Amino acid sequence: MASTFALVGAHALLLRGTEGEPVADARRTPQMDAFHEGKRMLLQPPQEGPLAGLPDLPRDISPQATATYIRDVLDGRLPVPTPIALQVAHILREVSRPATTGTNRPSAVSTP
Repeated sequence: MASTFALVGAHALLLRGTEGEPVADARRTPQMDAFHEGKRMLLQPPQEGPLAGLPDLPRDISPQATATYIRDVLDGRLPVPTPIALQVAHILREVSRPATTGTNRPSAVSTP
């Protein structure tokens, strides 16, 4: 993916996937790279080594329990796991960057 983003001069955010799926892992911070006109910039190095602690995640992984957990986080009743909060912060920072004058490609993400 990184080679493709560089080749086409993309504006993108690249994260390592979990078992092939791009997900926000609540336990570990992945490496995050931004591409601006195809130039790669490291935003966040990967969290290395053993985990010092785990976020308080529900043991029940049923759809109902997962939905309840997500709703509690979104409503502020439970804290956002740090790896997810970092990912959101990087995304918000990247979409708030002004486009360079030479950029004529459509944005992958539009801001309200």
